Amino acid sequence: MSDHLACIGISAAEPQAFEQTLNRLAARAPVRARPDGGKLLAWRDRSGAALVLQLGRKGEVLCFTPTFDGASRIAAVPRRLINDSRCPFCERMLVDVRDDQGQVVYPLIVSVEDAGAVRDRIPLDEDVTLSVTAFAEVIESWPDEPSFLADQGPGEPGVEAFLPAGLYAQDQPAAEAIFTGRVLASEMRTNASTGKRFVWAHVKTQGGAYDVVASAESLPAGLTPGAIVQGVFWMVGRVVQGLKAVTPPSKKARNGHVV
Repeated sequence: MSDHLACIGISAAEPQAFEQTLNRLAARAPVRARPDGGKLLAWRDRSGAALVLQLGRKGEVLCFTPTFDGASRIAAVPRRLINDSRCPFCERMLVDVRDDQGQVVYPLIVSVEDAGAVRDRIPLDEDVTLSVTAFAEVIESWPDEPSFLADQGPGEPGVEAFLPAGLYAQDQPAAEAIFTGRVLASEMRTNASTGKRFVWAHVKTQGGAYDVVASAESLPAGLTPGAIVQGVFWMVGRVVQGLKAVTPPSKKARNGHVV
């Protein structure tokens, strides 16, 4: 099973080296204030690799989320936010994914990369546009559709099939999906900040096309257009269109009355 950091070319094998990498990336990241007084740092590499760090009021790292700047866009309707009992910044969002005709094709749970800063701005039961990337935890590939179909038994899903598996997790809902799809485009990319390679692909499946990232070790030969992939994926993303406007703080006159 591949770890999420390896899917964007970051190694966490050696804790001390990883801590140094984390500090180096954090020093380059733009800073956003959170409503609770902490800070959100969003580091983004030209390869698309990205990391969102949550800092406490004293500057300590509280949480980090690997993510990816992809071009895929998914139409969806947020239904509710799901808190994580272990971390206040690892919220997930249950959405209904819509197809090109506006019909709901399936519910999906997505880990929200910047929940600490935007949770109050996510509109429930309204249309939004999401950027969602599938981080490959387990992945297989076939060079083409005939090769894939030859390996399938009776009753197996088709070439474009999607199961929002995280909805059925035993402990709590998870941002996880199992799907099969066609590779529309793919590259072996290099994380410019670490020098490590990873695989990126644009994959068409039921309900739309998603960015997919995987470790170079899991797909050493990479992928080519027309290939079929199938696997277990961690789904992470953000709302790129449809967030509620920021409400500016009230200004108060010297006598304490709101202006």
